[in-house]
Amino acid sequence: MTEYCRGVELFAHVLDKVQLKDGEARWITAQLCQTVHYLHNEAHICHRDLKPENILVNRSGRVHAFGSIKVIDFGLSKLLGSPTELMKTRIGTPYYVAPEILRGGTEYSVACDMWSLGVIVFFMLHGNPPFHEESEPRLFRQIQQADYSICKEEVGEEAADFISRLLKVDPRERMTI
Repeated sequence: MTEYCRGVELFAHVLDKVQLKDGEARWITAQLCQTVHYLHNEAHICHRDLKPENILVNRSGRVHAFGSIKVIDFGLSKLLGSPTELMKTRIGTPYYVAPEILRGGTEYSVACDMWSLGVIVFFMLHGNPPFHEESEPRLFRQIQQADYSICKEEVGEEAADFISRLLKVDPRERMTI
């Protein structure tokens, strides 16, 4: 049985507002962190396609003034034997995919979801993704070099620090859940 999820995609929600206010972005980020923690440590699932289009913001039955979220579309996810299991399949959505997946031929871990989380938080606070190029080869180069800039004055120092700890090219240096 599939649960009916009411809500709007986070992507559309952000575009409607141009960018989210700090409090709402913080609330959504906290829920995303709880969800990713559950997926990685309890369910042993790596989503591998976290992006604003796969997050629903539901304002009905308000748990909080900003509502609640649901992570959807587990079509690319991988059920793991443990949170330390490695994967090889080159998979994901270009703007949100982690650099280690783009390298191909190398194994990667659940840290790829943490990279995607960093891109999502950046998107919520800026209204556009940190990596954007017309051609995929240039986009992938930009991602593999973590070539982005963040305006600390606009998003705040704590948010900028949080994002920079997630958008580390080396997954071993990336913040864990």
